[in-house]
Amino acid sequence: MIFGYEKLNLPYTFVANSEWRLNGKINWYHDISTENKLWGRFGKDSLYYYLDIPDIGIARLHKKNHLVEFVNLKNLDKEQVESFYLHHLLPLLLSLEGKTVLHSGAFLIDNTAYLYLGPSGIGKSTLSLQLLNLNQPILGDDALLLNCKNQNSYVYTGTKTLRFQQDLPSYLTKNLKVKGSYFNKLVIHLEDHFKLLPSYKVGALLFLETGPKICIQKTKPLEAFPQLLSHTFRLETENPQLLKNEVIRLNDLISHTPCYKVLWPKKFVELEENTRLLLDYFQRVLLDSINKN
Repeated sequence: MIFGYEKLNLPYTFVANSEWRLNGKINWYHDISTENKLWGRFGKDSLYYYLDIPDIGIARLHKKNHLVEFVNLKNLDKEQVESFYLHHLLPLLLSLEGKTVLHSGAFLIDNTAYLYLGPSGIGKSTLSLQLLNLNQPILGDDALLLNCKNQNSYVYTGTKTLRFQQDLPSYLTKNLKVKGSYFNKLVIHLEDHFKLLPSYKVGALLFLETGPKICIQKTKPLEAFPQLLSHTFRLETENPQLLKNEVIRLNDLISHTPCYKVLWPKKFVELEENTRLLLDYFQRVLLDSINKN
């Protein structure tokens, strides 16, 4: 399943290699960028939402019938187009429907998800690889769909893959099953290593920051909320109701979920030790919680 949907029953009809072209009637609202790198722009007219990604192609979503049409500007092969749809377009499309998708990774302890969030380049992918090397189940490091109900928060798994740069130290991947590539990244299918359920209860939120040595400390929800809000897939900024609903959902999550600031060193020589320390800390947190109940 992907974000709670069977792959064959996703809420959109995806048409690759469409031949429509942009016109002058589109209102472009904002650029899409990460770490000062522009990789696309978002716009809309009376019938469609538009995503223009110059290095890949152009996609538009019909507002009523959920038809997604993709113009394949770079003549990508079928597998790359499908991967682009599932990895990049789908989280953004779900956000346009009012869903909250977090740009987050997660590891599992006793079928409880501990989410780790941080800016691009903080080390989420290397942390994920090290967790895999320690046989610790993870949910990926990219996109998770949030669902809050009855004062509990759950995340639905996304594509169940881990994508990472090819220039990482080889010892991180030599014992893992690497299959194919996604543009300039290598891909690991997580279910080649362990079976995953469609969703998991959230146990804690971990906000990663660069630091000289690992340090884990609890933080207040009010301090963590702006960081949480900045780690959602959000394109539609002109619709106040969508934003209001997302803020309510995130506030519900953060009000009932412990939050931690984690200083995380960017040192490969300390990666395994720091990852073990991180796991030990939250295993103790979980055990303390069980004992209190």
